[in-house]
Amino acid sequence: MFGGVLSIISTILGGGVVALPWSFYMLGIYPALAIMVVMACLTVNSSVLYLKAKDLTPGKPESIYELGYILMKRASIFIISGILTLNGLGMCMIYFMIFGNTIGSIVAGINNFEGQPDTFITGSTFIYQRTIYILVLAMFLLPIIVKKELQELHIVSMGLFGSILLFILILFV
Repeated sequence: MFGGVLSIISTILGGGVVALPWSFYMLGIYPALAIMVVMACLTVNSSVLYLKAKDLTPGKPESIYELGYILMKRASIFIISGILTLNGLGMCMIYFMIFGNTIGSIVAGINNFEGQPDTFITGSTFIYQRTIYILVLAMFLLPIIVKKELQELHIVSMGLFGSILLFILILFV
């Protein structure tokens, strides 16, 4: 319960601090406030529904995956993983877009550029667009992400190798 609360708070604070002002700017104040109220109600209701389903399910599952497996079998694991993957990709897209817009605006401000940076596609104004900065950020993050994934893959493969050796040892004994 404590880990779940910390996870939700870090998600709200991390993504919200960066993304909420931009979303208010893009949508306008009244539509953004309306969507925010609707999402707050949906979050509260889905949390209550999850906790009640967790308490009513036999076996007392401790995670969303366990609850999904008990209620919907194997397909739920893929559905939950897909939803979490889409959520993670959406947050990455928001961060990348905000980073690109911010750096493009800074460069435009340094060069005293007057205009809308995202409306120009060709010529010297390409440096004011977010696309180039998103690509640069992605190039810098790619080696870090690949290194982390390879470390996790190494740990998983060593665990799998150990499990196979233990299985063979138990089988022969």
